[in-house]
Amino acid sequence: IFLAAELKDPFMAMVGMMSAFLVVTTIGVAFGARLLGRLPEKHLRVGTAILFVLFGAAFLLEAIGK
Repeated sequence: IFLAAELKDPFMAMVGMMSAFLVVTTIGVAFGARLLGRLPEKHLRVGTAILFVLFGAAFLLEAIGK
């Protein structure tokens, strides 16, 4: 919303956001495919589960702290 207000053109703001999302998603998919090729799937699942819990705990602690 801020970007659309700053640019005074909501369409261009949407195009910019969609382009950024495309780039981030492409990088994530490429990185994930490489990791899957090098590590066993079980290790990736455990690692992502641990990261999920850690991020969840961090966000929860931040919310409680406010």
